[in-house]
Amino acid sequence: MSDIRKDLYNEGWQETKSGKRLLSDFLAHSFLKEKLKKENVKFLDLGCGNLSVGKYLKTKLSNVDYLGIDFSDSSAILSQKLNLNFLKHTFDSPLPIDSNSFDIIYFSHVIEHLFYPDLMLEEIYRILKDDGYLIIGTPNLASWFNRILLLLGIQPISTELSFKYSQCGRGFLKKFRKIDSISGHIRIMTLNGLMDLLDYHGFKIVKVKGESYGALNEIKKYKLFVSLVKNLDNFFAKYFPSLAHGIWILAEKK
Repeated sequence: MSDIRKDLYNEGWQETKSGKRLLSDFLAHSFLKEKLKKENVKFLDLGCGNLSVGKYLKTKLSNVDYLGIDFSDSSAILSQKLNLNFLKHTFDSPLPIDSNSFDIIYFSHVIEHLFYPDLMLEEIYRILKDDGYLIIGTPNLASWFNRILLLLGIQPISTELSFKYSQCGRGFLKKFRKIDSISGHIRIMTLNGLMDLLDYHGFKIVKVKGESYGALNEIKKYKLFVSLVKNLDNFFAKYFPSLAHGIWILAEKK
């Protein structure tokens, strides 16, 4: 991995409020509710960032055996402070974990950062128990507003042309966000694309959910227009996941 990408990800990754809510929704789903009644449920947070999921599980579920994996130095330091199990490892090579080890694998907004997503999905399949579940989330290339932006010739949200300047091709959107925040996204998928990819790697889709665009909450100007967009965004996230900003899938082995 290049030094530029390492520096970018070492700045720390924050789990979104909507991401935590969706995790909570999935854990309350009938498929996972029974599994979480077991003792010593093994939970892998693959790409754990600031370990907010580990902190959440630690307070909510005492029977969960949590492990976070990330290559960020800041994650490694934070894991010691929080007393959470952590393994520092990249996502460009096989994981040093035994096969059939985990009941639940949480893969939140990581796959879009990978040059080789196939490798990690193969590893997830290998280390997930036969009756285990994968929860995966990623931005949606075909979100309702990205479809409109493309018609206007504007670079879609969540896609980037540079690791140094995120606003290339953004057009009028530059007026709404002055902060040049780099996400480092490499592969942005549609819902159908992600479903096909999971199917190819031996996963069966159990549940699909949409995630709203959290960055809208950071916009302080044009309040009436932004409020309208937020309401539309929440509507699509709730009822039409294929048009939502983020797509989430609960999957199991076939």
